[in-house]
Amino acid sequence: MLEKLLKIKGEYNEISKQMADPGIVSNQKVYRDLARKESHLRPVVELIEKYEGALKRISDSEELLETEKDEEMLQMVKEELAQAKKTKEELEEELKVAMLPKDANDDRNVIMEIRAGTGGEEASLFGAELARMYMRYADDHGFKTEILSRTDADSGGVKEMIFEVKGEGAYSKLKYESGVHRVQRVPVTESQGRIHTSAATVAVLPEAEEVDIPPTQPFGSLICPPIWW
Repeated sequence: MLEKLLKIKGEYNEISKQMADPGIVSNQKVYRDLARKESHLRPVVELIEKYEGALKRISDSEELLETEKDEEMLQMVKEELAQAKKTKEELEEELKVAMLPKDANDDRNVIMEIRAGTGGEEASLFGAELARMYMRYADDHGFKTEILSRTDADSGGVKEMIFEVKGEGAYSKLKYESGVHRVQRVPVTESQGRIHTSAATVAVLPEAEEVDIPPTQPFGSLICPPIWW
């Protein structure tokens, strides 16, 4: 495992070195790709450095146990060794999770679409509440939101709303929200206190990346083959 961790750390250091190269900095696409890889590897490398620290504590403690004679100091070293081993095991579990393959879309911006489903006006009110909830969640995580389109209902809710969530990691935070959301409650319009079930659908899509399209040739520069009649 240590060999694999050192390879990841070496890759991270190489990426950091490349990002400092003026030639790469001037190429925005390459630099953006490197910055994305660097941000993915950074938390893993931080765990690796903690793991290396735990290994050193274990090694130092084991050496002291072989040479130390004082009983009180020996007890302290044993406690330090036990704590370092526990930390090592915890970090190994964290590293296993951190090194799992990531979704290629995780860092992209998000397009969210919320549509009122069954339940009439109550569903549109529920849809509006979902939209506010997701926008506040995005704001709490430092993301920016922008409403792209909105169709209001007579009740004050929304029949449909499409908005964008901008920020690194937005898709990773919101991708599992897709699907049908249901709520059971007594609507404010219900005079007899009956429980009403309404639903709204939520779609979460990663924003498409920009594609570099080579400039088209002027019409006059096209070389046409001869036409034989």
